Amino acid sequence: MSAFTPINILLDAAEQKLGSALLCLNNASEFSSASQDFEQWFSHHQPELLALQSPDPEVKDRLTAILKTLTLLEQTAQRNATIVGDLNTYMNEKHGRGM
Repeated sequence: MSAFTPINILLDAAEQKLGSALLCLNNASEFSSASQDFEQWFSHHQPELLALQSPDPEVKDRLTAILKTLTLLEQTAQRNATIVGDLNTYMNEKHGRGM
């Protein structure tokens, strides 16, 4: 059985990786890279995070903040994708190319 990473180290890493993603929201390739980095990290550490048993209030607060950041990142990515799609539709309609 493998040793588990202390929770504070896991939370520090998650916060750092999500912070990196937040810093590059306006650069699609950097954002994609940061998102993939977080996804790979999370996949690797998911068993440890799921094994948490009644974390203390500070850990719960940090987990809540991480979930809020993930939600913000997801909403921003969806909004940016919608903007690109809307712009493409507008340009096609403006130039009479219809969909």
